[in-house]
Amino acid sequence: VMCGCDDNRSMCVFELPRSVVEAERAPEKTLVLKRPVYTISGGRAEIDVIFTNRHDMEDAGRFRFACVCKNNAGSGMLKFWDYNTTDKAMVSSSAIFGKNPTTGLASCAYSAEEGFMLACGSNGQL
Repeated sequence: VMCGCDDNRSMCVFELPRSVVEAERAPEKTLVLKRPVYTISGGRAEIDVIFTNRHDMEDAGRFRFACVCKNNAGSGMLKFWDYNTTDKAMVSSSAIFGKNPTTGLASCAYSAEEGFMLACGSNGQL
């Protein structure tokens, strides 16, 4: 699975053909993906950047990611998504934050410990 943003900052999720995923070298022809599996809008919030959960590489049936979005006030917020490649189902998930950055959200990373994510404010505070 891969994802990217379009000009409207909506997010498109594509499921790559197995032949590409399992290839041992670069393809001879350029692969053009035209139809995403899902298209997700940030609603009134523009999707600014997408962070994937690298720990899902061990589970071929799951692809989790977080989107950093800008709300109307311009500050960052996180939206979480979970795509199941077996069921072809996309669900959003919520989060409870123990400690939020005191400045605008700049970056985040999934922790190796299940259910934890590190969030970084624009001033570098974790």
